[in-house]
Amino acid sequence: MADLPAAAASGGTLPERGIHDTSAATVWTDGFLTGNGEYGAVLYGTPTREKVIFNHHRFVLPNGSRGVTPPVISGRLDAVRDKALAGDCDGANADFAAGWSLRWTQTYHPGFELQISTPGMTTADGYARRTDFRTGEVTSTWTDGSGTWTRRAFASRADKVIVHELTPPPAGRSTRR
Repeated sequence: MADLPAAAASGGTLPERGIHDTSAATVWTDGFLTGNGEYGAVLYGTPTREKVIFNHHRFVLPNGSRGVTPPVISGRLDAVRDKALAGDCDGANADFAAGWSLRWTQTYHPGFELQISTPGMTTADGYARRTDFRTGEVTSTWTDGSGTWTRRAFASRADKVIVHELTPPPAGRSTRR
């Protein structure tokens, strides 16, 4: 909770439902995600070199599971819920998974990685990044000698695109002293 004021002070608004961090993700596994079920992106890196890994739901590594369909379990839900609420979690789990074994689905394969570098930028203070779970928007903000910068990204299902926007500080404003 101590990081919350720092995120708000960096120029961003904390989402009611979401995640935030004041450290840049140096590896893709720590990146923040956006997606719409068809297109997706992992955003990570630093303000001086942001990286965006793009993905599509058809980019998969075949493993023979393409025709596998999920089990129909809706008829079990009431009985399973009753067992779980009564404290019989093992029994609820066994009933819920009855007749179904773990099967690995086809794993995603990244499409490509876009690297966005900012060669003139040497410092970045007040860095914060956040994902709003309600909108899927990933935002990062930081301040340098020119002011506060904002990067935003989201996946639009209606337009079938991933939108990435970099907003510089207002022209003529400088935080240099």
